Formats: sequence, C-alpha cells, structure tokens
Amino acid sequence: MEKVRSENKPVECHELTAKYTTDVIGNCVYGIEMNALSNENSEFRKMGRKIFEPTWTNILQIRLRLMFPRLYELSAYVLPQTEVTKSFTRVVVETMDYRETNNITRNDFVDMLRELKKHPDKLDDIE
Repeated sequence: MEKVRSENKPVECHELTAKYTTDVIGNCVYGIEMNALSNENSEFRKMGRKIFEPTWTNILQIRLRLMFPRLYELSAYVLPQTEVTKSFTRVVVETMDYRETNNITRNDFVDMLRELKKHPDKLDDIE
C-alpha cells in the first residue's frame, strides 16, 4: 500500500482488492506466495482474470449448467480442460509433491488433499 500511495495516482480499487484476494487465497489454500500485489504479470492474477472473462464457451457452460445440470456433469468428462484448469491443477500437484518431498505440513486445503490421497477410504461416506 505504501508503494501505491507514494505514486500519488488514482487507485483502481477493484484490481487492488483482486490482487490482495489472489495473494490471500494463494497463501491460505496453496501455501504459496503469489505476489500478485507486487508483480503486475503474476501468473495467478492472469488466471484469476481468465476465470471471469466472458467467452462463448463460458457462457455456454453456464447456460448448460443452469438448464441441464445432469448433462453439464456428463460434459465435464468430454470437454477439454481449459488453460485455467490446467494451470491450477499443475500448481496443486507441484505443491503436493514439494510438501511430500520436504515433509512440510501447513494444515490447509493442500494438506487435506494429501491426506485424502494417502487414505482414499475416507471418501466413502462423502456424496
């Protein structure tokens, strides 16, 4: 905030809060320093923008989910993964591998996924 304030320019609050949110989610969920506030070209901020970017594919998927939820669920197995999905999947897998290799525990979402990977039987009672 000091850097933003020192520039003495109008502040785009929407973008600033989006960057802050990206940093908080990255730290709490993935245990990663995203640096979205300090790095204008942060990969995670780019992916965050793409999630909410209205494209014909996104609009079609939203309509499909609203009108035909069962068909939407089945289409997940047929439709190719998006760049955003691939990126976040890669981050989760790399983070899990890193923590496993270095014996790091943070008691967050990634650790819950690691626990489920080790003990898939815990999923039996989840619908």
